[in-house]
Amino acid sequence: MLSLISPAKSQDFSQNAPTELTSNVLFAGQIKQLVAKLKHYTPDGFERLMKISPKLAEGVFDMYINFDGNHYGKDNAKQALFAFTGDVYRGLDALTLSPAQINYAQEHLLMISGLYGLIRPLDLIQAYRLEMGTKFYIDDVLLYDFWRERLTQKLNDIIKENNHQAIVNLASNEYSKAIDKKMIKATWLEVDFKEFHKGKYQTIALFAKRARGRMVRYIIDHNINDIEALKGFDYDGYVFNPEFSRDKSFCFTRVKP
Repeated sequence: MLSLISPAKSQDFSQNAPTELTSNVLFAGQIKQLVAKLKHYTPDGFERLMKISPKLAEGVFDMYINFDGNHYGKDNAKQALFAFTGDVYRGLDALTLSPAQINYAQEHLLMISGLYGLIRPLDLIQAYRLEMGTKFYIDDVLLYDFWRERLTQKLNDIIKENNHQAIVNLASNEYSKAIDKKMIKATWLEVDFKEFHKGKYQTIALFAKRARGRMVRYIIDHNINDIEALKGFDYDGYVFNPEFSRDKSFCFTRVKP
């Protein structure tokens, strides 16, 4: 079973990861191609492209000016699982994983990225910002079209190589749209998290992001390799809710904290 999650805009490269193990990015050529075009953007250009503040745009400009697609090392890169620091990754709490759990994650978890395509936990990445939904054109096509066939094929290759029977999609719609789900050669499971709030169940983005990370942690903690076993997920007070679930769509609910 393989889990998919989104990356995070917030990243931390100031501290070393708790492991020396690393792996190489899967799409080195495509990354260089994207970065080569991004290096031509000015801070004002990034501000318009990404609809971000001038201060953030300056930071993104610096990221790409300093990006070296030919060299990934301790001086400029970090293992992705420990570089991302957003809500999903706070829920996953990677710094507390044992060496055996890190190895398990490497074989059972992938991150979807606008710049890197697919990222394994130990892949060395450099600081970047490029959301999959950005209206950025490469080869006259949007990022979705640039990546969709490549990501779908690579995912199928990984499924075949490791005999994965199911994909647990814990990525946001913005990122999972970059994969042609109909072409995936494994069971595709969608997962949702709802809070009971103001008399009804509703998906609240802030809680859902953390819950995705918590489910990844549950899968790693218990070596879950079967979709049915996922129904036992009970971290942070969530329980499987059959009323909102279907064969290929599981929903977990709790009272809003």
